[in-house]
Amino acid sequence: MNDSVAAHDTELAANGKQDLPNMTTKLEGPLRRALAIAGNPYVLTITPDGLTLVRKGKRKGYSLAWNAFVSGEAALATALNASLMVAPARSSAERRAPGKPSHK
Repeated sequence: MNDSVAAHDTELAANGKQDLPNMTTKLEGPLRRALAIAGNPYVLTITPDGLTLVRKGKRKGYSLAWNAFVSGEAALATALNASLMVAPARSSAERRAPGKPSHK
């Protein structure tokens, strides 16, 4: 072990803190990544404002602001959308097989 490494180790032990460089990079501009979902190509764009997921070649997609994500609004919106997608209960007349006459 050379002297500079030994001195550094001694300093770490003395102050109890590691002097490691910052392991994250500040997000200042858009970061784009390609991915496949169910075999379909998408582009994920991460910005300081939030994230956007768009099917490749399309202009509109799904956006999520960081504030909505951390406040729980995103989870509430997802639950609301899921509840709206559930089909309403069908009446007994609608449950009959198509082509069968009713007994009136």
